[in-house]
Amino acid sequence: MFIIFGTPRSGTTILAHTLNSHPDITIPHETDFIVPMVFLFTRIQDAALGKKLIADLITHSTAYQKSIGEYIPPGRVHEIIDSSEYRAGAILQALYKEIAAIADTKIAGDKSPNDLDYVKILVESGTLSEIKILHIVRDVRDLMVSLNRTGWLPDADQYFPRFWSNNNLYLYTKYNQGPETYLLVRYEDLAIEPKETIEQICAFLNVPFYEEMLSPDKRTERYQDRNNLQKPIYKERVGVYRTALDAETVAEYEGQAGEGLSTFGYVLDNVTRTNHSEGTPGRILLDDIPYKPRCRMAVTDRRIIITQQDPHLHGTSESVIYYKDVVSLTFQPARFWNNPKLEIAYRIPGGAQVVEKIVFHARIQGFGHPKISEYSPETIYKIIQNLIPSK
Repeated sequence: MFIIFGTPRSGTTILAHTLNSHPDITIPHETDFIVPMVFLFTRIQDAALGKKLIADLITHSTAYQKSIGEYIPPGRVHEIIDSSEYRAGAILQALYKEIAAIADTKIAGDKSPNDLDYVKILVESGTLSEIKILHIVRDVRDLMVSLNRTGWLPDADQYFPRFWSNNNLYLYTKYNQGPETYLLVRYEDLAIEPKETIEQICAFLNVPFYEEMLSPDKRTERYQDRNNLQKPIYKERVGVYRTALDAETVAEYEGQAGEGLSTFGYVLDNVTRTNHSEGTPGRILLDDIPYKPRCRMAVTDRRIIITQQDPHLHGTSESVIYYKDVVSLTFQPARFWNNPKLEIAYRIPGGAQVVEKIVFHARIQGFGHPKISEYSPETIYKIIQNLIPSK
């Protein structure tokens, strides 16, 4: 079993329907019982009583008839839960295994954007430790443009970007080190490189990729009122906030969701160059790939100072790169489970023909400076780029 997690307007529906076009995958209509079931499970220790209450909850839930009720009748729900171990994850696995069997597919999954709001109890109860997590995020600035057009949450500007950041960061932080059980997908990658992105998802779910999955005509028609499901995912929707929002609104969203935007590889627009004195450099901690030295980068007006701490050698080494010696500077955004990559090629002082490279596969977190703490790797790239003398 797998669960698609994402906030409303993040692409959860288009992703679910794209996957539903695969002959080996079934995703029922949005459910509404998983979070209440886990709440109940954590409060009822008596297994017999708990199973009965959970089965009644599922079969009497508002969405049951249009979701898993299309595959499993009430009596069979009770039978499956009665024979299952009394663990929320085990019960879900048993139910969705039955759905896959009824649908004659290899795997079944769930999609309900509201589950992300209560992800903490799903994590703490251990429910997600038995389930594959497909986590989709979308730039919250574009998301807010889409969300406000729906009118679902009239006061969303006041809090939703903060919720977006907190909930997505919590799920990502808990599970991003498990590539076999967790996959992060950016809506932007799905829109710009749909084939490569869907191929990665299929590999994650252990099913073959079919070219037909990219055709809007193959998507299921559960939501008759959502015409966009029958259309391609338009690249033009990426970055739409730049023309739809004013600078003040963008700054408000970024103020609420800066950490999440940076972590997921989105560039903050409201960043101005800061002049650092040599004595008080802005320090940035780069959490490098496992088993590599921890690095600190100090960006000043004249140079970059990189200090590496090697826990195995119990020592440090320091490299100084003057901007005049920088040969090239490149940035590669986050893709799939890979972190952003910042690469600096520079000449070693005193050896004009010798060029070395330092490459960070890292998520940048800031320390010691209120602005830099919000900077993404791409923003750091732009700051350094502005400080390099014109050739």
